[in-house]
Amino acid sequence: MLEVFSKHYIRDGRVGAEEALSIASNVQELIQILGGASFSNGLYRVIRSNEKTEWDLIVAQTFPAFGNRLSCFAYDWLGRIFSLDTEREIDGLPGVLMLEPSTGQGLEIPSHLASFHDDAIIHELTAAGKDVFLDLKLFEIPNSVASAVKAAGLHGVKMVTVHAFGGLDILRAAVKAAEPFPEMKILALTVVTSLQDKDLKQVGVQSSVDEQVVRLAELADIAGCHGVVASAHEAKILKKKIRPGMFIITPGIQLDGEESTDQIRVTTPRKAFEAGATHIMIGRSITKASDPGAVFNRVCAELGV
Repeated sequence: MLEVFSKHYIRDGRVGAEEALSIASNVQELIQILGGASFSNGLYRVIRSNEKTEWDLIVAQTFPAFGNRLSCFAYDWLGRIFSLDTEREIDGLPGVLMLEPSTGQGLEIPSHLASFHDDAIIHELTAAGKDVFLDLKLFEIPNSVASAVKAAGLHGVKMVTVHAFGGLDILRAAVKAAEPFPEMKILALTVVTSLQDKDLKQVGVQSSVDEQVVRLAELADIAGCHGVVASAHEAKILKKKIRPGMFIITPGIQLDGEESTDQIRVTTPRKAFEAGATHIMIGRSITKASDPGAVFNRVCAELGV
Protein backbone atom coordinates (compact mmCIF):
# COMPACT_ATOMS: atom_id res chain seq x y z
CA MET A 1 0.00 0.00 0.00
CA LEU A 2 0.98 3.65 -0.65
CA GLU A 3 3.63 2.96 -3.28
CA VAL A 4 1.91 5.27 -5.80
CA PHE A 5 1.23 7.87 -3.13
CA SER A 6 4.94 8.02 -2.24
CA LYS A 7 5.85 8.88 -5.82
CA HIS A 8 3.58 11.92 -5.82
CA TYR A 9 3.85 13.09 -2.20
CA ILE A 10 7.41 13.69 -1.02
CA ARG A 11 7.91 13.30 2.72
CA ASP A 12 9.20 16.49 4.32
CA GLY A 13 12.58 16.50 6.02
CA ARG A 14 13.33 12.79 5.98
CA VAL A 15 15.00 10.27 3.70
CA GLY A 16 13.68 6.72 3.26
CA ALA A 17 9.95 7.44 3.45
CA GLU A 18 9.24 5.03 0.59
CA GLU A 19 10.18 1.96 2.66
CA ALA A 20 7.91 2.98 5.51
CA LEU A 21 5.05 3.85 3.18
CA SER A 22 5.16 0.50 1.45
CA ILE A 23 4.34 -1.50 4.60
CA ALA A 24 1.50 0.58 6.05
CA SER A 25 -1.68 -1.45 5.41
CA ASN A 26 -4.28 -0.04 7.84
CA VAL A 27 -4.95 3.05 9.95
CA GLN A 28 -3.16 1.69 12.99
CA GLU A 29 -0.01 0.90 11.01
CA LEU A 30 -0.22 4.16 9.05
CA ILE A 31 -0.32 6.22 12.24
CA GLN A 32 2.22 4.06 14.07
CA ILE A 33 4.75 4.38 11.25
CA LEU A 34 4.00 7.85 9.88
CA GLY A 35 2.21 9.65 12.71
CA GLY A 36 3.17 13.34 12.61
CA ALA A 37 4.74 13.08 9.14
CA SER A 38 3.98 15.71 6.54
CA PHE A 39 4.31 15.51 2.78
CA SER A 40 5.01 17.96 -0.05
CA ASN A 41 5.60 20.97 2.22
CA GLY A 42 2.63 20.25 4.45
CA LEU A 43 0.19 19.44 1.65
CA TYR A 44 -0.85 16.29 3.53
CA ARG A 45 -0.22 15.31 7.16
CA VAL A 46 -0.77 12.09 9.11
CA ILE A 47 -2.05 12.63 12.66
CA ARG A 48 0.11 11.62 15.62
CA SER A 49 -0.70 8.41 17.47
CA ASN A 50 -0.95 10.18 20.83
CA GLU A 51 -3.46 12.66 19.37
CA LYS A 52 -5.76 10.22 17.58
CA THR A 53 -8.24 9.84 20.44
CA GLU A 54 -8.56 13.61 20.69
CA TRP A 55 -9.03 13.94 16.93
CA ASP A 56 -11.78 11.30 16.93
CA LEU A 57 -13.54 13.02 19.84
CA ILE A 58 -13.42 16.46 18.20
CA VAL A 59 -14.73 15.05 14.91
CA ALA A 60 -17.56 13.22 16.69
CA GLN A 61 -18.59 16.49 18.34
CA THR A 62 -18.22 18.59 15.18
CA PHE A 63 -20.00 16.11 12.91
CA PRO A 64 -22.64 14.55 15.21
CA ALA A 65 -24.54 13.00 12.29
CA PHE A 66 -21.79 10.39 12.01
CA GLY A 67 -21.82 9.48 15.70
CA ASN A 68 -18.73 7.59 16.86
CA ARG A 69 -18.20 5.65 13.65
CA LEU A 70 -15.33 7.78 12.31
CA SER A 71 -11.63 6.99 12.68
CA CYS A 72 -9.38 9.93 11.73
CA PHE A 73 -6.00 9.43 10.12
CA ALA A 74 -4.89 12.61 8.29
CA TYR A 75 -5.62 16.21 7.28
CA ASP A 76 -4.50 18.51 4.47
CA TRP A 77 -3.31 22.08 4.03
CA LEU A 78 -6.88 23.28 3.53
CA GLY A 79 -7.90 22.02 6.96
CA ARG A 80 -9.94 19.09 5.61
CA ILE A 81 -9.88 15.98 7.80
CA PHE A 82 -9.74 12.44 6.41
CA SER A 83 -11.38 9.62 8.29
CA LEU A 84 -12.56 6.06 7.84
CA ASP A 85 -16.30 5.50 8.12
CA THR A 86 -16.71 2.14 9.82
CA GLU A 87 -20.35 1.83 8.66
CA ARG A 88 -19.65 2.31 4.95
CA GLU A 89 -17.69 -0.33 3.05
CA ILE A 90 -15.71 -0.14 -0.18
CA ASP A 91 -14.65 -3.59 -1.41
CA GLY A 92 -15.27 -4.97 2.06
CA LEU A 93 -13.18 -2.29 3.82
CA PRO A 94 -14.20 0.95 5.60
CA GLY A 95 -14.64 3.84 3.15
CA VAL A 96 -12.89 7.20 3.40
CA LEU A 97 -14.77 10.33 4.38
CA MET A 98 -13.45 13.86 3.81
CA LEU A 99 -14.70 16.28 6.47
CA GLU A 100 -14.89 20.03 5.87
CA PRO A 101 -14.99 21.80 9.29
CA SER A 102 -15.85 25.21 7.81
CA THR A 103 -19.10 23.91 6.32
CA GLY A 104 -19.82 20.97 8.62
CA GLN A 105 -20.16 18.69 5.63
CA GLY A 106 -18.73 15.25 4.96
CA LEU A 107 -17.92 14.00 1.46
CA GLU A 108 -18.03 10.26 0.88
CA ILE A 109 -14.99 9.26 -1.17
CA PRO A 110 -15.46 5.99 -3.07
CA SER A 111 -12.20 4.51 -1.79
CA HIS A 112 -10.86 2.54 1.15
CA LEU A 113 -7.59 3.48 2.85
CA ALA A 114 -5.27 1.93 0.25
CA SER A 115 -7.08 3.08 -2.89
CA PHE A 116 -7.50 6.54 -1.37
CA HIS A 117 -3.75 7.01 -1.06
CA ASP A 118 -2.79 5.34 -4.30
CA ASP A 119 -5.55 6.77 -6.47
CA ALA A 120 -8.26 9.03 -5.08
CA ILE A 121 -6.09 11.61 -3.35
CA ILE A 122 -3.98 11.97 -6.49
CA HIS A 123 -6.65 12.03 -9.14
CA GLU A 124 -10.11 12.63 -7.69
CA LEU A 125 -10.56 16.30 -8.54
CA THR A 126 -8.53 16.49 -11.73
CA ALA A 127 -9.83 13.18 -13.12
CA ALA A 128 -13.38 14.41 -12.58
CA GLY A 129 -12.60 17.32 -14.87
CA LYS A 130 -12.74 19.93 -12.11
CA ASP A 131 -10.64 23.06 -12.35
CA VAL A 132 -9.10 23.61 -8.92
CA PHE A 133 -8.50 27.15 -7.69
CA LEU A 134 -6.18 27.03 -4.68
CA ASP A 135 -6.50 30.32 -2.81
CA LEU A 136 -3.45 29.81 -0.59
CA LYS A 137 -2.28 33.43 -0.55
CA LEU A 138 1.32 32.18 -0.37
CA PHE A 139 3.57 34.52 1.60
CA GLU A 140 6.95 32.98 2.35
CA ILE A 141 10.54 33.04 1.16
CA PRO A 142 10.90 32.43 -2.61
CA ASN A 143 12.10 28.83 -2.25
CA SER A 144 9.14 27.84 -0.06
CA VAL A 145 6.69 29.56 -2.38
CA ALA A 146 8.20 27.76 -5.37
CA SER A 147 7.93 24.39 -3.60
CA ALA A 148 4.26 24.98 -2.79
CA VAL A 149 3.50 26.01 -6.37
CA LYS A 150 5.26 22.91 -7.70
CA ALA A 151 3.24 20.68 -5.35
CA ALA A 152 0.04 22.33 -6.57
CA GLY A 153 1.07 21.82 -10.18
CA LEU A 154 1.72 18.13 -9.62
CA HIS A 155 -1.86 17.79 -8.45
CA GLY A 156 -3.39 19.45 -11.48
CA VAL A 157 -4.30 22.73 -9.78
CA LYS A 158 -5.27 25.41 -12.31
CA MET A 159 -4.90 28.61 -10.26
CA VAL A 160 -2.78 29.50 -7.19
CA THR A 161 -2.68 32.81 -5.33
CA VAL A 162 0.51 34.44 -4.05
CA HIS A 163 0.77 37.58 -1.90
CA ALA A 164 2.15 40.36 -4.10
CA PHE A 165 3.23 42.20 -0.94
CA GLY A 166 5.95 39.54 -0.63
CA GLY A 167 7.79 41.31 -3.42
CA LEU A 168 9.12 40.72 -6.90
CA ASP A 169 11.39 37.77 -6.03
CA ILE A 170 8.51 35.76 -4.54
CA LEU A 171 6.29 36.46 -7.53
CA ARG A 172 9.03 35.50 -9.98
CA ALA A 173 9.75 32.31 -8.04
CA ALA A 174 6.09 31.34 -8.26
CA VAL A 175 5.91 32.04 -11.98
CA LYS A 176 9.12 30.07 -12.60
CA ALA A 177 7.86 27.10 -10.58
CA ALA A 178 4.65 27.08 -12.62
CA GLU A 179 6.44 26.83 -15.98
CA PRO A 180 6.35 23.00 -16.16
CA PHE A 181 2.56 23.22 -15.72
CA PRO A 182 1.32 25.30 -18.67
CA GLU A 183 -2.32 25.18 -17.59
CA MET A 184 -1.62 26.56 -14.11
CA LYS A 185 -1.97 30.29 -13.55
CA ILE A 186 -0.23 32.35 -10.87
CA LEU A 187 -2.42 35.07 -9.41
CA ALA A 188 -1.00 37.91 -7.36
CA LEU A 189 -3.14 38.98 -4.42
CA THR A 190 -2.93 42.75 -4.02
CA VAL A 191 -4.85 44.09 -0.98
CA VAL A 192 -7.45 41.92 0.75
CA THR A 193 -11.01 43.24 0.64
CA SER A 194 -11.28 43.74 4.40
CA LEU A 195 -8.68 46.54 4.40
CA GLN A 196 -9.16 50.29 3.99
CA ASP A 197 -6.71 53.20 3.81
CA LYS A 198 -6.53 53.49 7.61
CA ASP A 199 -5.64 49.81 7.93
CA LEU A 200 -2.69 50.18 5.58
CA LYS A 201 -1.38 53.09 7.63
CA GLN A 202 -1.47 50.92 10.77
CA VAL A 203 1.10 48.62 9.17
CA GLY A 204 3.29 51.41 7.83
CA VAL A 205 1.90 51.72 4.30
CA GLN A 206 1.16 55.37 3.66
CA SER A 207 -0.37 54.84 0.24
CA SER A 208 -4.11 54.62 -0.30
CA VAL A 209 -5.64 51.24 -1.09
CA ASP A 210 -5.99 52.24 -4.75
CA GLU A 211 -2.34 53.26 -4.96
CA GLN A 212 -1.12 50.11 -3.22
CA VAL A 213 -3.24 47.84 -5.41
CA VAL A 214 -1.87 49.46 -8.57
CA ARG A 215 1.72 49.26 -7.28
CA LEU A 216 1.42 45.54 -6.46
CA ALA A 217 -0.43 44.76 -9.68
CA GLU A 218 2.36 46.39 -11.68
CA LEU A 219 4.89 44.23 -9.80
CA ALA A 220 2.82 41.18 -10.71
CA ASP A 221 2.88 42.27 -14.34
CA ILE A 222 6.66 42.67 -14.29
CA ALA A 223 7.06 39.23 -12.68
CA GLY A 224 4.98 37.59 -15.39
CA CYS A 225 2.01 36.63 -13.25
CA HIS A 226 -1.07 35.56 -15.15
CA GLY A 227 -3.44 37.74 -13.19
CA VAL A 228 -4.18 39.73 -10.07
CA VAL A 229 -6.73 39.55 -7.29
CA ALA A 230 -8.30 42.89 -6.38
CA SER A 231 -11.70 44.25 -5.46
CA ALA A 232 -14.08 45.59 -8.07
CA HIS A 233 -13.35 49.08 -6.73
CA GLU A 234 -9.87 48.87 -8.30
CA ALA A 235 -10.69 46.75 -11.35
CA LYS A 236 -11.46 49.70 -13.62
CA ILE A 237 -8.12 51.32 -12.78
CA LEU A 238 -6.18 48.08 -13.25
CA LYS A 239 -7.47 47.54 -16.78
CA LYS A 240 -5.37 50.55 -17.80
CA LYS A 241 -2.31 49.63 -15.72
CA ILE A 242 -1.54 45.98 -16.49
CA ARG A 243 -0.92 44.22 -19.76
CA PRO A 244 -3.87 43.04 -21.84
CA GLY A 245 -4.83 39.46 -21.17
CA MET A 246 -4.02 39.44 -17.46
CA PHE A 247 -6.87 38.19 -15.32
CA ILE A 248 -8.53 40.55 -12.87
CA ILE A 249 -10.15 38.28 -10.30
CA THR A 250 -12.52 39.97 -7.92
CA PRO A 251 -13.42 38.75 -4.41
CA GLY A 252 -15.69 40.63 -2.05
CA ILE A 253 -18.78 39.54 -3.97
CA GLN A 254 -22.09 39.88 -2.14
CA LEU A 255 -25.63 39.50 -3.39
CA ASP A 256 -28.29 42.18 -3.07
CA GLY A 257 -29.96 42.07 0.32
CA GLU A 258 -27.17 40.18 2.11
CA GLU A 259 -25.90 41.32 5.49
CA SER A 260 -22.49 42.98 5.57
CA THR A 261 -19.46 40.89 6.55
CA ASP A 262 -15.83 41.57 7.45
CA GLN A 263 -15.22 42.46 3.81
CA ILE A 264 -15.34 46.20 3.16
CA ARG A 265 -14.67 46.70 -0.54
CA VAL A 266 -17.60 44.70 -1.88
CA THR A 267 -20.00 44.69 -4.82
CA THR A 268 -22.46 42.48 -6.67
CA PRO A 269 -21.51 39.98 -9.38
CA ARG A 270 -22.86 42.11 -12.22
CA LYS A 271 -21.20 45.31 -11.02
CA ALA A 272 -17.88 43.49 -10.66
CA PHE A 273 -17.88 42.48 -14.33
CA GLU A 274 -19.05 45.93 -15.36
CA ALA A 275 -16.05 47.36 -13.50
CA GLY A 276 -13.64 45.20 -15.48
CA ALA A 277 -13.32 41.90 -13.62
CA THR A 278 -12.57 38.86 -15.77
CA HIS A 279 -13.50 36.43 -12.98
CA ILE A 280 -15.31 36.71 -9.64
CA MET A 281 -14.82 34.79 -6.40
CA ILE A 282 -17.96 33.97 -4.44
CA GLY A 283 -17.55 32.42 -1.00
CA ARG A 284 -19.94 32.67 1.90
CA SER A 285 -22.91 33.73 -0.23
CA ILE A 286 -22.90 30.18 -1.56
CA THR A 287 -21.12 28.07 1.07
CA LYS A 288 -23.23 29.37 3.96
CA ALA A 289 -26.52 29.27 2.08
CA SER A 290 -29.19 26.74 3.05
CA ASP A 291 -29.51 25.94 -0.66
CA PRO A 292 -26.14 26.63 -2.32
CA GLY A 293 -27.36 25.42 -5.71
CA ALA A 294 -30.22 27.90 -5.72
CA VAL A 295 -27.86 30.76 -4.92
CA PHE A 296 -25.49 29.69 -7.68
CA ASN A 297 -28.38 29.60 -10.15
CA ARG A 298 -29.46 33.04 -8.98
CA VAL A 299 -25.99 34.43 -9.73
CA CYS A 300 -25.94 32.78 -13.14
CA ALA A 301 -29.35 34.25 -13.93
CA GLU A 302 -28.20 37.71 -12.88
CA LEU A 303 -25.20 37.40 -15.20
CA GLY A 304 -27.15 35.81 -18.03
CA VAL A 305 -25.04 32.65 -18.19
